[in-house]
Amino acid sequence: MKRGLVVNLVAAIGHPPLVLWLAHGAGTTVSVVLVYALVLAGVLLSAEAGWLFAGVIASLLAVATTISGVDDDAARARGVHASCVVVGVEERDETRSHTGSDGSVSISTTTVHDHRLRCDGVPVDLLSWPSRLAEPGQRLEIVHDPLRPGEPAPASAVRNRGGSHGVALIATVLAVVFRVGGVLRHRRAELS
Repeated sequence: MKRGLVVNLVAAIGHPPLVLWLAHGAGTTVSVVLVYALVLAGVLLSAEAGWLFAGVIASLLAVATTISGVDDDAARARGVHASCVVVGVEERDETRSHTGSDGSVSISTTTVHDHRLRCDGVPVDLLSWPSRLAEPGQRLEIVHDPLRPGEPAPASAVRNRGGSHGVALIATVLAVVFRVGGVLRHRRAELS
């Protein structure tokens, strides 16, 4: 009986940080799906359901905030900053159709602004963005990630996600607390 308690406590303590660590490296859709599946696998603990559910919610929050900050972290770490002159801006509409599970088709249209650029020191000549960032003749500060060519971003859009990482850390600590609490309450109920 004690061995089961030790295994559950090790899992309750180790699972949330492991999930968070894996989420930080999640870069593809498959790895993101695997991370969320691992979060849900945490329900296999022998723990009180309410506490376990709170731990899963905290883990999901930690994973979501971590994944949302990964791209910005990469752009800040590898990004090459450049000052560009906007040569021209063209507005175009992108239309996408989505087929629902019931067979219904919905169409969405979004406006994209293609900013033609002349940049010094980086091989960027086009930045597409949902809004107009500058007028022709104006300067535009961009960040170009050499490992992701064709996806430059305005420097103002690459944010410092320190707040997201703080939320992820707090949520991970809460996940551990909730899971350990759930395991201990379940153990106490077994002994009663």
